[in-house]
Amino acid sequence: MDGVSFAISFDGLMAGRLLGAWTMTRVDPAKILGFFALIAALLVITSMATGGKVGIYAITAIGFFISIMFASIFALATKGLGEHTNEASSFVIMAISGGFFIPLLFGAVADHFSLQASLIVVVIPLLATSAYGFLFKKIAGEIKNEFNE
Repeated sequence: MDGVSFAISFDGLMAGRLLGAWTMTRVDPAKILGFFALIAALLVITSMATGGKVGIYAITAIGFFISIMFASIFALATKGLGEHTNEASSFVIMAISGGFFIPLLFGAVADHFSLQASLIVVVIPLLATSAYGFLFKKIAGEIKNEFNE
């Protein structure tokens, strides 16, 4: 990725954060998270399948769609937990350290196969995040019921 693509990627992060924040005031944040994560996963798959300039453009555009993820996941995961909010937020923060293994796995797959093939390591968490966004209401309802029992 050259310097221009890198700068555009950061511009995408900023634009995605601003547009995402505005959109979340009008649309269910969990659905926005689901759509943004799904689109980011599709962009990674596009990059894997095409390579070249199309692949570079796809990777560059990912910044726009991943921009809202951490804030959205954190807010959704700790929403409505009452006295359990502090405990839940500490688990979410600890989960960040689990992300430490993603680059290691990415590198191992790249070393044994190819850089292009290693992008599947990025697709899996994006699809999991998308599922979380789309299934949030169901998951949150089940967790709330468990806490109330």
